[in-house]
Amino acid sequence: MNKYLAQSKAFALLVIGCILFLNSKDSFVFAQYHHVDEIIPQTQRRRAIINGRVVVDPSSAQFFARSGQDQNESTTDYLCGASLIHDDMLLTAAHCQGAFNYGVLLYDPDTNDYTREATVDLQIRYPYFNRKDMHNDLLLLRLSKPITDIKPAMMNRDDSMPTHDNNVMKAYGFGKTSSDEPSSDALREGFFRYITNDECSERIRSTRTRIYDDVLCADPASMMDVAGTNTYAVGYSNDNRGSSICQGDSGGPLMDATSNLLLGVVSWNFLCKVDNLPDGFIRVSYFRDWINEQICFYSRSPLSSNNECPSGTTPPSPAEDSVEVLFIFEHDFYPEETVFRVLSKDSNIPPYAGPRYVPSRNSAWTSRLHLLPGDYVLEISDVVGDGLRGGTSGSDQMGSWKMTALYEENNETELASGGADFSSIVLVDFVVENRRSQRLVPGENDNQQSNECLLEKVAEERSLGPSSGIVCDCVKNVSSLSTSFGQSELSCFDTNTSSICASNWGACGDGLSLKCCGNRRCSNGRCRFVSQGRDDRRIPLLMSEDGGSEGTVRGSRNVGQR
Repeated sequence: MNKYLAQSKAFALLVIGCILFLNSKDSFVFAQYHHVDEIIPQTQRRRAIINGRVVVDPSSAQFFARSGQDQNESTTDYLCGASLIHDDMLLTAAHCQGAFNYGVLLYDPDTNDYTREATVDLQIRYPYFNRKDMHNDLLLLRLSKPITDIKPAMMNRDDSMPTHDNNVMKAYGFGKTSSDEPSSDALREGFFRYITNDECSERIRSTRTRIYDDVLCADPASMMDVAGTNTYAVGYSNDNRGSSICQGDSGGPLMDATSNLLLGVVSWNFLCKVDNLPDGFIRVSYFRDWINEQICFYSRSPLSSNNECPSGTTPPSPAEDSVEVLFIFEHDFYPEETVFRVLSKDSNIPPYAGPRYVPSRNSAWTSRLHLLPGDYVLEISDVVGDGLRGGTSGSDQMGSWKMTALYEENNETELASGGADFSSIVLVDFVVENRRSQRLVPGENDNQQSNECLLEKVAEERSLGPSSGIVCDCVKNVSSLSTSFGQSELSCFDTNTSSICASNWGACGDGLSLKCCGNRRCSNGRCRFVSQGRDDRRIPLLMSEDGGSEGTVRGSRNVGQR
């Protein structure tokens, strides 16, 4: 019995009510969740993207990816698209965070379809994302293993594109074709016409929606807009109304129809209709420097012919006057519904947006933050509006969280804590005092050793991946019997077993209590590297859907009932 089964009709009405409320106030749909009671036979092929056409040869869009499914029939999966932009990096929409918790389906050259199963081990949300108005709606996902036989999409880096002189664009997705139809079991494409942000603002003025510089607006492109290009028109059985995005298309790519450059990411639209109201995409060129920097810092193969790293491949070290803060988060049965961030009251800069790990059901994770002394706000959001209450769908376990600071002598001082009982959002103030942590603070005479240790820490955590549950730190050796007394050494902790573990090339074997971190093996008294990231077999995926139905611009599809 799942937590919504007894109230499925009430939940459906609630969702419709939310949609009506949003549109009565703003006429702006950006995060619907559509509950469906029926199972749609896979043999019933449905159209996706309003007035779109089936992509006959998926290899022409091999950069496309879609969110996977878990095998729990009591839960609802969220459908989103994404684009492969590097051999181990996907680009999608920030409001899709959670949709890829249970894997991703990539293009497989052997089947010429999106049947290749993969997993994600790192999520990097643009820290200034605002769910209220969909500002900065961008998320990077790192694959557990790189993909070498698929050509990534080439990102547009030119702010002047697109223009009215070169304005035909294509969007891809498996989403809905109308508000009352399920998602497609085949990738579809639709054509769009570029409009300027000034024209876009004027057209949607009545909705009181603000258009920021990071937004790229587009109109449905009719067959007259692509006149003379009969190749574009093939496959359209409808009239000249053109195409529009709909629920389930979120996060997918918007490509230039001529150069095939990645111009945008599907973000929001108005009621899935081909009308006078434009569709909203996130402009990729606006974020090119940030995207490039994250690839350089967190990809396992950051350098390529398509990517340069002028600032290096190592993330900046924490500020010397920062305090190490532990954020322990126990998820309920629905971790895909929960996101959080830390906001600074002093600088209005969010120093952390998470989760950066990929949580599983009823799992507990420890995130290590480094915050400057000051006043902060912790914001925890649940997109369904039931807090961290696990319900009866598979587990009664409720979630909770705690934040502690490591001040002098590494004693944990609680900053804030909370439980499951909130609805959509909870805001908690906390203060980081001006007391320096002993960890990660270099001594006056050992800066070189500290820097070397920090580089080792980055390499170790990058190879293991945050989903391994292993965190590493540089600590001073305080044993007077050791030849490395007073020097910085790498120490790793396995949150799955609550025990210290040996890092790569660390000592192991008989007579030593330390076990090797992650899936490393002990060979000749040293821990040796075996494979990167999380084993794909830990998250079984369905290669085909039993049925479907959808939410939005991050869509939800029901594998059973929820």
